[in-house]
Amino acid sequence: MSYIGQQLPADVFSGYVTDTFTGDGSATTFTLSKAPFSEDGLIVVVDNVIQQPTTNFTVSGTTLTIVGTAILSGIKGYAIHTSGAVPSTLASKVDVNGLSDGIILDADADTTISADTDDQIDFKLGASDIATLTTSSLTLKNSATADNSTFTLNLQTAEADIAANDVIGKIAFAAPNEGTGTAANLTAAAVQAVSEGDFSSSINASSLVFMTGYNSAATEVARFTSNGSLLINTTNDGPASSVGGGGAYKKSLIIQDDVVGGTIYLGSNGSGDNSMLGGVHFFNSNNADEDASDADGQLVAFIRSRSETSDNNAGDDSGAFLQFANSAESSSLTETFRIAGNGDLTGTDTSISSNSDSRLKDNVQDYTYDISKFKQFQAKTFDWKNKDEHNGRTGNRGFLAQEVAAIDDYWTDQISLEKDSEDAKLIPANSDGNHMAYTLKLGKKDAMYISVIQQLITRIEALEDA
Repeated sequence: MSYIGQQLPADVFSGYVTDTFTGDGSATTFTLSKAPFSEDGLIVVVDNVIQQPTTNFTVSGTTLTIVGTAILSGIKGYAIHTSGAVPSTLASKVDVNGLSDGIILDADADTTISADTDDQIDFKLGASDIATLTTSSLTLKNSATADNSTFTLNLQTAEADIAANDVIGKIAFAAPNEGTGTAANLTAAAVQAVSEGDFSSSINASSLVFMTGYNSAATEVARFTSNGSLLINTTNDGPASSVGGGGAYKKSLIIQDDVVGGTIYLGSNGSGDNSMLGGVHFFNSNNADEDASDADGQLVAFIRSRSETSDNNAGDDSGAFLQFANSAESSSLTETFRIAGNGDLTGTDTSISSNSDSRLKDNVQDYTYDISKFKQFQAKTFDWKNKDEHNGRTGNRGFLAQEVAAIDDYWTDQISLEKDSEDAKLIPANSDGNHMAYTLKLGKKDAMYISVIQQLITRIEALEDA
């Protein structure tokens, strides 16, 4: 066959699959080596005459049917496949640069791939844009416009028997091209769904696990469990005796750190007196809203921290105080207790009760305190060496713990100070590396009472000796 004009590249037609067949005078069907998409995907030639699709031949799967008279015996025919998967020998590339809907993927041509924008690929399904891929992003969009028409990304496993700790789906983040290598190229962070136990027809309990890296591949730092709890740095969701039963604190926050313990930080950048720094609020969801600022339910108690400034510059050198508020039945929420920044306690009722039910006690005996010991207590006034770590005041009233311990150590104890505190610098560490400071159960009011009672004892004894 001759061509007018420039010669076509050698690989344009050579890659097409061609099937040949020979008539026997009776057969009208012949088997093809592969199934074309339709009659338009074949060029059928019989006795050097091109046949018209659907008029002179039809196809069904890999069966080619000649319409009308059977091919005479000995007459040659062939079918050239011009559609289907492009053979690797056909051409070095498929160029759809600049074409909108340049690659058509279904019969009605409404599922396509476009490359009409530089460095961008657009995907259509049902004639609607559903995905756009660029060098820096992948955008997925649900083409429907009704409410809740969101795009769903499904990560699924084909595993047929899910057991505990099986990973069901995972999204990982990494920087494989970072030039420093080693840890820098490992998974830096990840989110994965993990089974909590064996799946069954009625159970698919799973946790959503968050992972981050520091100097190695990302490991777990937090997880949301199937019972609604958030676990940070632990997979232990509570002791068997916990509230709610089932061995788990339901809908709880559990934080674990094996070095310094779990910590929650609450704060704000507010300035000025009484600025809210953070708080924990408690509400009863069975009650109607108290006001628009509450959660769904009535606010019944809270613990809040607010700033208290020490000069006229708002927020400068500010300390903080703790508020405690609660409400009695059918009563409004009221602050009942406050701890000031200097440690002062203020309450609507200054009495503190302890459990003293006789039914809970054993070995009950009458008690009389040794008056000779009582007379040895010595009330003092003093200043703290590190005022900022205490109440900041001078002329404090109280006792010296070591003096009291020498008289009656029932009233004293010891606590370990923070290692980086100024007080810890004044007390040498013990063999365990702890800076142990004495504590005392007697306070400034006790100093007043004991001082007055001791004076009265002296006067009584003087009268007795007169």
